[in-house]
Formats: sequence, C-alpha cells, structure tokens
Amino acid sequence: NIVFAKQKTFERRVLIEEFTTEYCSFCPQAAEGIASFLSSYPALADKVALICHHAGYYTDWLTINASKSYTWFYNASYTFAPAFMYDRFAWNGTSPAESRQSTAAGYKNRVEERLNVIPRAVIEVKAYFNADKSRINVTAMCERNEELGGLPMYLTLFLTEDNITAQAQSGASGTFVHQHVLRDVNMTWGSLLSWEDNKAT
Repeated sequence: NIVFAKQKTFERRVLIEEFTTEYCSFCPQAAEGIASFLSSYPALADKVALICHHAGYYTDWLTINASKSYTWFYNASYTFAPAFMYDRFAWNGTSPAESRQSTAAGYKNRVEERLNVIPRAVIEVKAYFNADKSRINVTAMCERNEELGGLPMYLTLFLTEDNITAQAQSGASGTFVHQHVLRDVNMTWGSLLSWEDNKAT
C-alpha cells in the first residue's frame, strides 16, 4: 500500500499591487475600477490586499524608494501606469506587471484566477499602537506546510494609508483622493524568516 501524507492547506488571499502616479492621466479610471470591484464583489474584496506604488510613470510626492525598486518587475526597457501585479505572478511568463482593462470585471477575473492557486503558507498579522500612538507595533505569525520546508522565505510588511488628497492628479476632475498608498516597508525585498516546526514569528 502507498500512503500519501496530507499537506496542510490554508485560506488564500490575493495581493494586488498597482503602479500609479499623479502624472498618469489614465490612473483615475483605474482607481474607479478598483473601487467598483471592491464594492461590487464584497466576498472577493475580503480576500484581497491592495497596495499602490507611486512609480512607473515618473514619480510624485508620494513615491518611496521601495516603490521605485519594484519597477524591476516590469522586466522591460520601459515602464508605464497604470500597471497591476497579482501576487507578482507573471501571466505572460516574462513580467508580472501588466496593463489591464480598468473595470470591476477585469479585476474580478484576475483575482478569481489567483484564488484557484493552492496556498502553501499563511500569515496572521496583528498591529497595535503604543501608548502615545507614535509607533505601530506589528507581529506577523507565519506557518507553512511541509512542501515548503527547507526553502528560504522572506517576509515584507507594507504600511499603507488611505484618504490622501491629491496635489495635482492628472486626468481627474474635482478633488481626487488616493487610496492604498504605500508609505513604508520593513525591507524592500523582505526579511529572512527563521522557521521552527514550520512556524515563524
């Protein structure tokens, strides 16, 4: 008889990263599509984390160095915005950064495709302010299944901010407000995790 070991499985989440700047005249349409996706498909939205990198089409006052480094994912001689990455998966086999139709259905299709991929690890994050609210303390508890045992893994923590009034957003009429803006990161390419019994904190 052959005995198969049952691998531990986890609930999947999808990371959407958008490249956008205030110089990008098509980015307000993309932002509208994302907002429509989140409101139209709440069950899917609950399984999504969103981050906006202010890079890709020039830079602006919200750009941080990490976001400029992530333009490496374009894997091309040029960059553009809006561009999107889903779990940093390379759909065309060369680059995860892609230009997509800025509609709720477009985001929905990509998210559903990524949700079909079986996750091999899980991260639970807890964040809280210190007494005078001058610092956010974050604890990330990670667990992986045996299939990933022995592989080096890196953890990147993103701090984002919502509801930032734009200074001069191209392509927008009236007041434009930025959402999901990357404000800080622990390390651009992540910190190496130390595992014990397939768990790391």
